[in-house]
Amino acid sequence: MKFNQAVDSASARDLSNYILSQNGAKYDTASAVAGRLQSSPAVQTGNVLHVTEFNATTNTVTFKLATALANADKFSIDVKNGVLSADKQSKVAKYTDTTKTFTDTAAPKLLSTSINSAGKLKLVFDEPINTTAGIGVVKVDDVTVYDPAGPLNTAPTISQDTGDYSIILNDVLPEELVAVGTHRVVAYDVKDTVASPQTNTAAVVTGSYTISTDVTPPAVSKVTQSKNDSRSFEIEFSEPVKYSDFANSVALNQASFIIKKGNTTFTLGVSDANYGVTQKDSKTWKITFVADGSSINPLYGKDETSANLSYELAGYKDAANNVGNKATGNVTISKEMGAPTIKPGLENKISNSNGGQLVVKFDKNVTAVGTLDKSKVKVTDKDGISRAVSTVALQNNDELLITLDGFSASSPANDKAPFTVTLSPGLVKSAENVQNTTGSVIINKDTTAAPVVAGVTSSAATNSNVNGVNVNTLTITYAQEMSASATDLSNYTLDGKALTGSQIAMNNANTVVTITLPEGFAKVDNQQLLEISKNVKTKDGSVIVKSEATKDAYTNLVTLVDNTQPTLNKAEFLVSDTATATQTKKIKLTFSESIGNLTSNAVTIADLAVVIGGSEQRISSVANGASNDKEVVIELADNIAVANTVDVKVVGVTTDNPAIDIKDKKQNVAKAGTVRVNGKVLDTDAISNNANFAASTVTGVSAADVLGAGNDGELKVDWTALSNATSYKVEYKAAAGTWTTATTSATGTTYTITGLIDGTAYDVRVTGNNGSVDSTVSTTVNATPEANVPATAGTSVGSVAIADDVALAALTTSENGKDLIYTVDTVAKTYTVADTVTTKADFLTALNAVLGTDATASFNASNQLVVTSATTGSTSTVVATGAAANALVGSPTETAGVNTSN
Repeated sequence: MKFNQAVDSASARDLSNYILSQNGAKYDTASAVAGRLQSSPAVQTGNVLHVTEFNATTNTVTFKLATALANADKFSIDVKNGVLSADKQSKVAKYTDTTKTFTDTAAPKLLSTSINSAGKLKLVFDEPINTTAGIGVVKVDDVTVYDPAGPLNTAPTISQDTGDYSIILNDVLPEELVAVGTHRVVAYDVKDTVASPQTNTAAVVTGSYTISTDVTPPAVSKVTQSKNDSRSFEIEFSEPVKYSDFANSVALNQASFIIKKGNTTFTLGVSDANYGVTQKDSKTWKITFVADGSSINPLYGKDETSANLSYELAGYKDAANNVGNKATGNVTISKEMGAPTIKPGLENKISNSNGGQLVVKFDKNVTAVGTLDKSKVKVTDKDGISRAVSTVALQNNDELLITLDGFSASSPANDKAPFTVTLSPGLVKSAENVQNTTGSVIINKDTTAAPVVAGVTSSAATNSNVNGVNVNTLTITYAQEMSASATDLSNYTLDGKALTGSQIAMNNANTVVTITLPEGFAKVDNQQLLEISKNVKTKDGSVIVKSEATKDAYTNLVTLVDNTQPTLNKAEFLVSDTATATQTKKIKLTFSESIGNLTSNAVTIADLAVVIGGSEQRISSVANGASNDKEVVIELADNIAVANTVDVKVVGVTTDNPAIDIKDKKQNVAKAGTVRVNGKVLDTDAISNNANFAASTVTGVSAADVLGAGNDGELKVDWTALSNATSYKVEYKAAAGTWTTATTSATGTTYTITGLIDGTAYDVRVTGNNGSVDSTVSTTVNATPEANVPATAGTSVGSVAIADDVALAALTTSENGKDLIYTVDTVAKTYTVADTVTTKADFLTALNAVLGTDATASFNASNQLVVTSATTGSTSTVVATGAAANALVGSPTETAGVNTSN
């Protein structure tokens, strides 16, 4: 927190002058812990807040929370009017902080690595590091120097002090890692202090440190009495030195430290020790003497107010193990012998007007002389009337709290201010047992006091959905009739944000205010802090506050629902290849927020329109995007060129579209609007589908010679349809040849290859295509085209033995849509198969239909037609040349002429 002018250090560090708000809860140190913070934190109802630094140069105060904030936590720190100017003659104006939202999504960064004065590895980060499992394995030059799960697991020292976000490893480094040269450091799993589970972790950080040759020994540069401490002095060195030499009690390792007062040598680290040594920082040690009554060698003799000491210090070392020269000298430390006096200025104040409490500030820490005697405290009011003192107590080490009789909320102390407080001698004493003398101070009216009332009995947000959009309505119920100020929107904020665009109204009794927030106010479901300005007043002029004791502005967390309509932000062509694709059926839409689950039906499709040159394109389906819940994919009935100018519209409510089905996950309908399709993006679904298609294979492939006149050199190829194939490629080759493509655009499941050489065996294969990629090639099949030798009408080329006569006239009828007979000789009883029969399979089907149950026709392995009598079981083989006739067993009664060339 920064002040715009110089302020008094003590009051700036006094936590009773601040109020911490966290997620709607307020913590006031005045009610939680009496006193300002020095070295120990104040606990505030489970929270810890303490001033870690006051910088008089920059007029800033730095606060620290002991409980880490989580992302999205809301906080603020208000300043009461107890902070004084540097001259203590005026108060800093009360300041109400704006609510802030904590956000930290960055992992810690390693700023530097070094070896400290104790020879330990120090890592400095850009933010505080978690003190619980805040760092994993650490290696130097690939040597593990810390492993929380291994033998080198001494807990590191982790500093979260302002400006010192460091980790010091406490295991001693091997000599080779502190040798002259540059050493590389690697640390794993470094965690910051953001509250779990949002803790940010750096998986690995790296750095280095350099050890150079140092031949300059350290030296003692200054020895002085510690500030405000009559029992300590400090030794400051010219550079960082190893404190470890003084950390091992009696032996002190290789160091020698002697302190004398006259001929008396003080002892260190034994049962009757006179003093202890602590490390204030890397360059400063602090020597503190025990109380005189607990030592056989007191620091101060009877009636002494100062002690002249001599010291001798040797054996101290810097980080490079250079030994400093022996240092000798003298230092005088003195008691503070002045009597406690009342400090002038505004630190003397009315701390609780309703409770009649006054605070008197001393210039030093004091304790009671015996039991505090309230008879030594005299208070008179503005009229010179002596006010009865109920109790007196010491607080904060240097304050006297006086409670007067007879004051209350209806009769506050402010009404009788200013007060004159007079203290008689012997009430309090200093640390050196010097008692106070007579003193007086005038305490003025608490200027922050005002007629206030805790006038809000309840406030909350209610939620509804109107015309497809969620509505958030705040309802604030006041305890008293309100003035017009209660309907001024500028007096209300949510998370510090003005309620611009909201509607506000008050009921007839002027006690209930409703505020309807505009569409788009809440982007997601969340809690926000409602704050009511102190400009809001009751009808009689009282200020609305949350607490009459603290006079804080009224605040309360209210729950809002997402009331923001999703907006179409972007449209792009979905293609399988962004470099080469020229057409597509798909368009990807990106909305401003997540879209709920869509059902592809006429209602959902009606919410969208795809327009090219004023012509609306037919949409076949609408679906949620696979990779991002903000995406919606439109699939058109037909391909469109990606070079076209294409607009996509979200259609609003119309006569043809009475309801919008595209909604966010909180049921807010999509906002009407138009975007132009711009750019191409990879269709990962298509790529996946293509991969599956490419792995599939055309099955059921067969090839056969084509029968009939004019069909020489032809093979008919058939196959089973392949899922998602839009065309097929048919290839062939002679046994020793290379593959020739007959077609790449077959769309059915059959194709006739022409131009082949009769009598040559051919391999045939089929490949499918889905418009983007080919399938795996089919299994190869083999077939041979043969020359077709038509039979002469009336020529008998074979006999069929049947049980009885068949009316040959019936053979002129059609079977399966094909004329089976084109020549019939009823005298010679002969027939010829029609040209429309094109394959052996067709031929057999037709012939067996004619033969019926009398006989069965088939081809043998030698490509000869075999007819088997159903009556006798006898068979007859018709020679494939078509020139010879083989007599069948039995008495032939009918003969049939057939084309048997295949």
